[in-house]
Amino acid sequence: MLRLTRVLAALAIVMLALAHHGAAQSEVELRWRTPKRTYLLYQSVSAEQAQAKAQRKIVDKVDQLVAPSKAHVHLFGYEILWPDKKDQGIGLLNDPNYPITLEDLLMQLAMLVPGKSAKQGDKYERKWNFTRVEGLPALTLSSSYEVAQQADYGKAACTIITSRHVLAEAAPAADETKPFHVWRQFDVDCVAYFNSGEGRLEGARFGLRAVSHELASYEGSVRRYNYRDWDCEWALARSFDSTIENDLKRYVDSAIVRGRDRLLGMADKEGLWPSGNHKRGGTALALLALLICGVGPENEKIAAGFEAMKGQNVDNLYEVAISLMAYEAKYISDDEKRSYLENRKVDTKRSVNAEDKKEMQRLLDWIVQNQNKKNPFWNYKYEESTTAVDRFDLSCTQYALLALGSCLRCGLSIPGGIVRNHVDELRKLQEVNGPEIKRVLGGKPPKPGRPGKTETPEDREPKFTRATKSVKARGWAYSGAASWDSKTGVSTAYGSMTCSALTCLMTALDLAAQMTPEQQRTEFGGPVNYLAWKQNAAASFEGGVAWMELRYSVTRNANYGRSWYYYYLYGLERVGVLCDVRYLGEHDWYAEGASTLVCLQTPANDWAGNAVDTAFALLFLKRGTVPLKTPPPTHDKSVGPDRVEPLQR
Repeated sequence: MLRLTRVLAALAIVMLALAHHGAAQSEVELRWRTPKRTYLLYQSVSAEQAQAKAQRKIVDKVDQLVAPSKAHVHLFGYEILWPDKKDQGIGLLNDPNYPITLEDLLMQLAMLVPGKSAKQGDKYERKWNFTRVEGLPALTLSSSYEVAQQADYGKAACTIITSRHVLAEAAPAADETKPFHVWRQFDVDCVAYFNSGEGRLEGARFGLRAVSHELASYEGSVRRYNYRDWDCEWALARSFDSTIENDLKRYVDSAIVRGRDRLLGMADKEGLWPSGNHKRGGTALALLALLICGVGPENEKIAAGFEAMKGQNVDNLYEVAISLMAYEAKYISDDEKRSYLENRKVDTKRSVNAEDKKEMQRLLDWIVQNQNKKNPFWNYKYEESTTAVDRFDLSCTQYALLALGSCLRCGLSIPGGIVRNHVDELRKLQEVNGPEIKRVLGGKPPKPGRPGKTETPEDREPKFTRATKSVKARGWAYSGAASWDSKTGVSTAYGSMTCSALTCLMTALDLAAQMTPEQQRTEFGGPVNYLAWKQNAAASFEGGVAWMELRYSVTRNANYGRSWYYYYLYGLERVGVLCDVRYLGEHDWYAEGASTLVCLQTPANDWAGNAVDTAFALLFLKRGTVPLKTPPPTHDKSVGPDRVEPLQR
């Protein structure tokens, strides 16, 4: 099969050469020039698994054929500009892109170009060391490239670059007494189509023949071979300049309308939007997204959803917390909903009717009763533990605090004793150390160009100001303390959980700020203790935002790959809204995230084909998080040596 693939690839190149016979090829510029803020979406043209079973004897029933799992690969221009100036433009992914999927890895192989003028017949080589591939062992590859004939790909005139990629190091000998996961074979033939005029890859075809070997984690266990026999292709489906605000607004408005109509239609016959076995949780999330996106509470499906939700069990923190957020959304005025995208402050008064207030109180009582006893966090529900620490995670905890904020805005009372210890313990879970960066203080958008002048992407680049002092970038993990290795630079923190922790900090600070002086004395023991608590929280928050700036991404869950991608984007939206900033680091977080979402919306008008991810995407696009009453004291003068000036809008 591998030999046949090589022959077919060679034949295709010969045929292209004959088609262009007699046309001498001059040198072409093979260098990436994609503007920083331009988004590139590559979608699968064909990802067919070859009929490997008919061609290869499967030695045991535990062996498996693995098909491609990702239908798209995407990135921004700033993600393919290598920091080392001599390598700029050759198409290498930046470190923050990792970990990558196997599909991302294949595209990285295809993206490499000389970074200079080249002509037909020119050859070049590279050795790769992929140490972080999602769910797979590390790969060391040797690659050889050759510039081939020019040809059209779609509507673009391209230069063909053929390449061959093989394992550079032999796999260790099999040892059936030790657990390991290693590649036995990894051969790739690639035909890439590079658009020299635009300075970008238009698409690439791959023939992958790979075998990885796994042994279970105990002696004598059955080993398994995973076969990948792929003939696949990814082509540029769309590019989008995220700096053109008028275009983006038009696409966002359309995506929200089409997405909410699609989400409405995803309700089942019972009037629910189940997510697996979680009927209440999926329904509450859909109701929250629909209400925030302008569907009124009087809508027949909305009313039916709330009624159907009442019959569902109350036994899961996520479901209870999001239910409370959905109830609040019923009472958010149309003007307030419009204000989210218009970026203006409005009154957040809620006039909740007696029936809904009673139900909200019932759900609030459940959250309070199910807070852990041995730590100030939340699990899916409280379960008495025999261990020293109750099980918890920051995802559950952030939703609990968001729900408390919803209750407070709806006129319910929050019991004391929750906020102070929560923040104190949350700080202990943050990375103790981290790389030092000089944070971005804010960005100043460029002034509009002169009439008649054609603007370039560079003309629309903001002007940024950085702090004079450094701050350590320190993030959070899912459950338990995160860590950073100063020798390797590896952090166990990742984007969605750092967003969760930052949300917890901001929400707790906001709840404390809304306490009466008497409540603050009860909670903290006096104004001096309250001030010290705020200082510590602000310093912790500063390190967390620095982590987000350092590892910022909207094309993957920062430092975690493609897992929980839409959930992460919703977390990123919360951080941006609650921080009340336009820029995270040097990134217009909303414009870049919205650009990815309007391009990733499917022809069916949902995201990823399910209601949960569709709801997360809509909440991002609508900027659906209710802003805080008090801004986070991220840059409070009392923070100490890491103090910087306030972020600018």
